[in-house]
Amino acid sequence: MKNSNFKIAISLIVFVISLALLVGGYQLYMKYGLIDPLKQQLEARPAVASAAISRNEGQFEVALQLQGVDNLQEEYQAIQAILNNTLKEGSYRLHLSNPVDERLGAAYLHLQPAIYEAAANHSFVWLDKTLSQYAAETGLAYQLYVDDRYLYLQLAAGEQEMYRIVELNTAGRSLHEEN
Repeated sequence: MKNSNFKIAISLIVFVISLALLVGGYQLYMKYGLIDPLKQQLEARPAVASAAISRNEGQFEVALQLQGVDNLQEEYQAIQAILNNTLKEGSYRLHLSNPVDERLGAAYLHLQPAIYEAAANHSFVWLDKTLSQYAAETGLAYQLYVDDRYLYLQLAAGEQEMYRIVELNTAGRSLHEEN
């Protein structure tokens, strides 16, 4: 009987060690084989000031702080291409941020109803005219880009910039904003 108990104990120890090695190996792969190289690739882009990648409930959370973006649409598409190359599409959520000063925040809040109305109704020429008029009145600069999935808005006041990406309402999908 003692020999049987000894075999069970050895089996349990081997199982625990194997499980620890598997979990440890997976964690090392996630950090050094996936997350760190992806973070370095994203931070190599001139418009990305910093990148943070975490995993929450099976989905990757990618938070990027942008700076000095020339063309928000091209930058966003390039970032998505990098992410889709490494991660499975739909397995991540991308968050863009940049420090926003009070003036730009107030301007965005003022323009937000027009932005969402244009996104819902696909009235982008009207939005461009509205933004142009508001920019002339307030001294802000803006750039508006649109493709089949998103509306890209850059607001600027001097050196301060704000970036917003709004998912368009296509085929019954709801609107979603990237900050």
